[in-house]
Amino acid sequence: MGSPKFSEMRKLKQNDSHQLTRTVPVVRLSETRFSPRYMQSAPPPARLAEPHEHDFERAGLLLRVLAAPLRLQIVSVLCQGEKNVGELIAAAPTTQPNMSQHLKVLYEAQIIDRRREGVQMYYRIRNQRVVQFCEAFCALVDQQSEAAQHPRASTVAGADTARAKS
Repeated sequence: MGSPKFSEMRKLKQNDSHQLTRTVPVVRLSETRFSPRYMQSAPPPARLAEPHEHDFERAGLLLRVLAAPLRLQIVSVLCQGEKNVGELIAAAPTTQPNMSQHLKVLYEAQIIDRRREGVQMYYRIRNQRVVQFCEAFCALVDQQSEAAQHPRASTVAGADTARAKS
């Protein structure tokens, strides 16, 4: 967005021990971004690029990787910080070979990263967007669970009315 055009220039005097003259731009409201004329001439907001077919394929693969409950649990634990395999097994009880297999799938999908320290392998989330996605997804699941446990009064009343009519 460019700067507004200046319609006039005025000279202002500052009163200090000596007088200083400087030129200050004066902007009319009709030339600012708040004027209707400016808003009409402003370009439309940028749209997101249309996704390509390979984007949908990549998204499908990523969602397939995250579809396993144990992998979701692993990602949830790793959202809290870097953990080694022993800590992950304590947080998400399973066998060591099963945990290693799931960690390999998450690593190959570029969801997690790993580093070796001595004989221990440490895992962490590779990208903060994965954390944001998981938080949003868990919030959605919680919202749906609450809605299923506490149906709206209007829905219940509507069902009772329908039963009374039949």
